Amino acid sequence: MKQRLLSATALLLVTAGAAVILSRAASAPTPATSPPPPVSKASAQKMSAAGSLHWPAALSPRVNNAALAASPHGVLERIEHEGLAIAASLEPAASGATARLEITDSITGAGIDGLRPQAWLTTRKGDAMLGAQQCHAQTAEFLRGSLMAVGHVTLNSFRILLLNDDDTITLLNPQIAIQRSRLEAILRLPGKAADWALNPSGHTLYVSVPEAKKLLVIDSDGLVLRAEIELPLAPEALAVSPDGRQLWVGARGQAVYLIDTLAHRLVHTLAVGGGPHALAFGEDERRLWIASNSGALLAVDTASLEVVGQLALGAGMSALSVAAGKLLVARQKAGELIVVDPAARSMRRLALGASVDHLALAPSGRWAFALATQAGRAQIIDLERVRLHGTLDGLERPASMRFSEDFVYFASADREQLAMVELSALERTAPALRRFSTNGLERAQLTGHAAPMATSRRGDELYVASPAERAVLVYRQGQSMAAGQIRNPVASPRAIMLVERSLEERSPGVWTTTAMLDSNQRYDLHLWLGSSRTPVCFAVGGATATQTQRHIP
Repeated sequence: MKQRLLSATALLLVTAGAAVILSRAASAPTPATSPPPPVSKASAQKMSAAGSLHWPAALSPRVNNAALAASPHGVLERIEHEGLAIAASLEPAASGATARLEITDSITGAGIDGLRPQAWLTTRKGDAMLGAQQCHAQTAEFLRGSLMAVGHVTLNSFRILLLNDDDTITLLNPQIAIQRSRLEAILRLPGKAADWALNPSGHTLYVSVPEAKKLLVIDSDGLVLRAEIELPLAPEALAVSPDGRQLWVGARGQAVYLIDTLAHRLVHTLAVGGGPHALAFGEDERRLWIASNSGALLAVDTASLEVVGQLALGAGMSALSVAAGKLLVARQKAGELIVVDPAARSMRRLALGASVDHLALAPSGRWAFALATQAGRAQIIDLERVRLHGTLDGLERPASMRFSEDFVYFASADREQLAMVELSALERTAPALRRFSTNGLERAQLTGHAAPMATSRRGDELYVASPAERAVLVYRQGQSMAAGQIRNPVASPRAIMLVERSLEERSPGVWTTTAMLDSNQRYDLHLWLGSSRTPVCFAVGGATATQTQRHIP
């Protein structure tokens, strides 16, 4: 049966130091010819296992010059390839440039979901289009992660940031095809970090260093220190606004600071109750909630910088989360969870019977988990019914949680023990707790976002910082045996963060990503649409680019 040609629409967000507009292709149309038969998935896997990837010879993509037109997304360049209409454009954006890639059925124009394109950009040499053989060979090198494939920008990668026990941060590339070292950069800190947070742009990392009374502003692409902001009191917890323009910093003392992320300076000090503080943005990004150890829960308007609401909930508030319009506040020593509904002006207190040290919400918003580290317990709260749903006992000093699509993972405070529970099993009264170990070694506890594990964007992999192995262990979702490890050649890692640079599906058939590009360059875009199709390459950028320097927050 002839395979039905599918289509998709992809949106690539490419961040650069200047605005870029995609140029029209100058190539003439290639005569239409029947495409070569696709490579089967089994054949592609066999060739990949043999150490090389090949595709049948194919004609260069046919450029549809008549279809070139202006659009809300800039000048479009359209080509046709194996029954697909592929269009690309770039437009100025607040932080660099926005690139748009549309892939639709060449006959129906319909889009699809479920497509996972991979793309790379190489600097173009001359005006001639890449030949099919050269396009296929280069794309094969990119797919293998070969170091020989130099001079390219990948639009489907991620990096690993590690916070190490010797007060350094390392940047690792997990996707290059070598085993001895994947280290790309290292930065030494002026002391122990308390918390770290990534700007929504993905290009700036903030690190609080209490003993130096400094907040560090770091370029996450190369670990370049952009700024050191000295603060009156020692900074701890961090919260970045959804638009990336504000950074709020909880201090040791009765203060919370506001940092302008564009100017990299302290612009406002808010007098609050004594710390430590828990910070969280509401679903309305103009509302910041601050819980202090003294017992006051404050609502702050981030535009006027005024306190617009206050609740006295009791001393010892240790954690704060926002879900489905409700606030979850944990009182550590009281062993109490308070669910506040600001819209209904109501609240409900749940006695959990043990200290509440950490609080986390499942992605669905249905379940909340409260960790009692000393008691070795995780309590499950049903937020739909606002009641205690169940208890997971027997955890070894649980201190942090992370979620994949189907599982919740617990990490120990002292030893490298992990445990997991399938989220779908929470409907049952006694979900099974599965434990697994990554070798024992004491680790230093951190606050806020700093945790020893992280899940991939798609939720199908778990990455665990292993001090004993001086490595990152990689687990497939739901598996208790490590699928591999990534060595950290510098020191023992104690916290991990993934910095995504890969295509993200924002809506069915629509993807975004970020990358750093030279807007004056013209590039060849290498597009891989799966083993059942041949790769396609065509020119983008450069000729119609306008140079507008912009700040990247």
